[in-house]
Amino acid sequence: MFLETDYLGLRLRNQLVASAGPISQTVSGVQSLADGGVGAVVLYSLFEEQIEHEEMATHKLLMYGAELSPEASGFFPEMQHYRTGPDQYLQLIQDAKKALSVPVIASLNGHTAGGWTGIARQLQDAGADVVTGSQAHQPQHVELHGGKPIFYGLGNLFFDQTWSPATRQSLIVRHYVYQGRLLSVEILPTTMDGDYQPTLAEGQERDEILRTVLPMR
Repeated sequence: MFLETDYLGLRLRNQLVASAGPISQTVSGVQSLADGGVGAVVLYSLFEEQIEHEEMATHKLLMYGAELSPEASGFFPEMQHYRTGPDQYLQLIQDAKKALSVPVIASLNGHTAGGWTGIARQLQDAGADVVTGSQAHQPQHVELHGGKPIFYGLGNLFFDQTWSPATRQSLIVRHYVYQGRLLSVEILPTTMDGDYQPTLAEGQERDEILRTVLPMR
């Protein structure tokens, strides 16, 4: 039976994609998923708040007792020498890419523009075939990094947040794939009506949405 399919420019051996979860926190875990026959694996979600919490906790430790003497601030190494960023997650991506023959998809849950862009680029540079984002309830900007498109948030296609124009907007991304290679993408802006039904945006409304996500347009 022929089960191969194209997904986001990737050639998958089948349509079964293992979603983010506890089993995808280790290389052995994702290896078991691949051995079980999935077409791709999604690593566990990396939360920007988690990274911020680690950095704040380290900073608090460094500052503890700093007022005791003028030399106290030199008791500990500089902040940049501590491993408080997404290093562990980046290492997991690299190790998973070496161990698996199926695509590896990174999952990011961010809540600031800088966090989304900075961390997403690191995930892509580490070797992730795709970086998926969640949490944003309105379309976020789009960029090319390393020749690959990054969509930081597609917005609400179906949801009950119709009280503001931004949360009624969404993006549909159409991918053109040939022989497993991504040729181009097309962005189709949509809006929800009062009955929560999405329709393709037209005219001025369409142009305004595209200007929001494509600043250079």
